[in-house]
Amino acid sequence: RLESFLADIHCRDHEVTARMAFSPSGEILAVEVDDLFNAGAYGQYPRTSIAEGNQITRLTGAPYRHEHYTANLRMAFLNKSILGHIRSVGHPIACAVAERLVDMGAAKLGLDPIEVRRANYLHGDDFPRTSVGGVEFEYLSLRGCLDKALTMIDVPGFREEQANLRAKGIYRGLGVGTFVELTAIGPEYYGQGGQHISAQETCLLRLEASGDVRCYTGATDQGQGIDTGIQQVVSDTLGVPLAAIEVISGDSALCPVGGGSWGSRGAALAGEAALRAANTLRRNILSIAAGLLQKDVAALNIEDGTVVEAGISHMTVAEVARIGHFQPYAIPDGIPADLTVVERYATKDRLFLAGNGVQIATVEVDVDTGIVTPLRHLVVHDCGRILNPLLVREQVRGGVVQGIGSALYEELRYDDDGHLLTGSFADYLVPMAGEMPDIEVAHLENPTATSELGAKGAGEAGTAGAVSAILNAVNDAIAPLEATIAEVPVTPPRLLKALGQI
Repeated sequence: RLESFLADIHCRDHEVTARMAFSPSGEILAVEVDDLFNAGAYGQYPRTSIAEGNQITRLTGAPYRHEHYTANLRMAFLNKSILGHIRSVGHPIACAVAERLVDMGAAKLGLDPIEVRRANYLHGDDFPRTSVGGVEFEYLSLRGCLDKALTMIDVPGFREEQANLRAKGIYRGLGVGTFVELTAIGPEYYGQGGQHISAQETCLLRLEASGDVRCYTGATDQGQGIDTGIQQVVSDTLGVPLAAIEVISGDSALCPVGGGSWGSRGAALAGEAALRAANTLRRNILSIAAGLLQKDVAALNIEDGTVVEAGISHMTVAEVARIGHFQPYAIPDGIPADLTVVERYATKDRLFLAGNGVQIATVEVDVDTGIVTPLRHLVVHDCGRILNPLLVREQVRGGVVQGIGSALYEELRYDDDGHLLTGSFADYLVPMAGEMPDIEVAHLENPTATSELGAKGAGEAGTAGAVSAILNAVNDAIAPLEATIAEVPVTPPRLLKALGQI
């Protein structure tokens, strides 16, 4: 474990200097960002070390309408472990920088930071749009997410309680974080760079003689529930019970070509491949049934594992399967009778699908100890079509916990001689269940038009926006003390230093 802390990838070691220009009415006019980051002792060829910094510079201010933008990206090679990528590459930093600037600008102008956000969000006729940072947006539902989030928390009531508690020496704060989440990386992202990373997906479906379906996918399930999501897609599309679908994944010798699960791509890409395969198998099942029954195939449907016509049952999918397996001669000539089908999905002319959302956090700051206690955390997220609401909610909750860890606890620290000081869990702090707030998750659904399934990625959304919401909440809490903090994690020593106590 000690060697893992020392020698595995490090990330998010950035020093970002940024400015945001406002009109007197609060309109965002320009964004300037400069990122200097630690790349470790050497680069990763051909998968460049610059990707994290690239996401930071491109996404800072991305949710907002502004025409003037400049970015500078620099990296330094240091005697540390190499830079790698973890959940929500670069997104939390870009979001934290921009959202902190929005709050600062609103305070300078004497405006409500929530309304400044609403007025500056990209919306409506702004889409489709390529941002000034070069990111393509099909559609973002930022105002809708904000409006829904505000129905989940009584902001005026919080402000009244906040003022009363401050009079008693108790400092609470509320912070908002708006995020854009780049998901479902397409093959062009890596292919044009000559990197041998598959970003396509394939699905093989096999109808067994029993009527059950085996689904082989190139996606992999590390606990996020992608197998269940694909199972649902196949079940819903075919019209057979969920229990009749068996998903086989994670075996590169057995499963078809695929890129696995990373970059919030499982549902959007592997799910689309599964949908296409299920549609093909469904057409074949109905064609066989129509030929056997001498019916118009357009009049037939599959419901709960049974071929029906206007609600009248004719034969089960299992009966179709048995004939296809053991009596293929009974099927009229010219009818597509393949009971094993393969479909592939690879996107073209796009690098990502952009999801979006808003997070609101409330915290309490102990100004004597510097300890920050998260109280409540709200997320409203739009990831397109949702296959399984429970799985998506838990993905987002897990991401929020990781984001809170980045905001308050997790840090790789070295001494002046280059020795790692946080080389075990005795020193490297992570969020524990007892320290976590209530995390409430809601969704909007605006399916992408780039696929039939309409799903975008969801796995990194919680992490993307949590740091900014927590950081803004801490600054809101200590604002009466004329203190600010811009460095994360917001550890007790850093906070006490910002408060002028050490």
